[in-house]
Amino acid sequence: MNCTYPTRRIISSLFFLLVCISSSFSQTLIDFNDDDKWIRSQSGTSIIGYATDHAYEDGLFRATGGEACRITSSDQDGVPGALGNYAWKLKNVTAVDWRITIASGGVGNFSLKIRRWDDDPGPHYQLTYSANGGTTWEELAQVTNETLDNLSDWKIFSGNVNSSNDNILIRLTPTKGTERIMVDDFEWTSYVANSNTSPDDHNLQLWPIPASETLYGRCDERLRFVELINMTGTKVREIKLSGDNEFSISVNDLNEGIYFIRMTYLTGRETCTRIVILH
Repeated sequence: MNCTYPTRRIISSLFFLLVCISSSFSQTLIDFNDDDKWIRSQSGTSIIGYATDHAYEDGLFRATGGEACRITSSDQDGVPGALGNYAWKLKNVTAVDWRITIASGGVGNFSLKIRRWDDDPGPHYQLTYSANGGTTWEELAQVTNETLDNLSDWKIFSGNVNSSNDNILIRLTPTKGTERIMVDDFEWTSYVANSNTSPDDHNLQLWPIPASETLYGRCDERLRFVELINMTGTKVREIKLSGDNEFSISVNDLNEGIYFIRMTYLTGRETCTRIVILH
């Protein structure tokens, strides 16, 4: 079969997409929908009642703490309380310490979806992580009426950990008197999968990861093209360069999700690596 140039280019895009996925993509979604993976408090408290030791376990993942409980998708303040079957609801007390543990494999990027019960009183939580077993914590975001856009709808909060350590901790704790919040759809990539370099091109730097407005890149080799490709293999951005080794790509109008960057160098060599876009 003879392929025209556009056809060859489409096949090439799909090939690179498959290579990137198979060599460097390891992403896990925990949606809290499996009833068998919820573990009831040792105190005997019902899973729909607040406790400090309800848990959800799925492979390397464990979420526990509180006081917190399980909530269903029944509407609250005009918004589903869970995005699927179940979500977590964190109590409106300052003693809450709800945390996630990723047992091994490290963490690159992660995201989770949060919504408030309602706006009065407002929620006041901080999202932090620890890569050293809880000795020190790094703040990633505040969860307040303002950061929730003064809405009770679900919103994505994300973080960039980039640590290969075991037992990475991610937690939500109140900073003062607070409203209840719900948490659902936790997703993370392993440290290796989230590396800012492609497997065979360790001089490449991409930032920020996740990208929101503009993605920047730098490498040691001179570039001819930089292309951004979505998960279906469709090219959504292309920058033509003339031997530069730095570039920037606007991503503020693209849908959130996973994309792949293909770089074509002046030598004709091509490499591909994965990024995440979150707004």
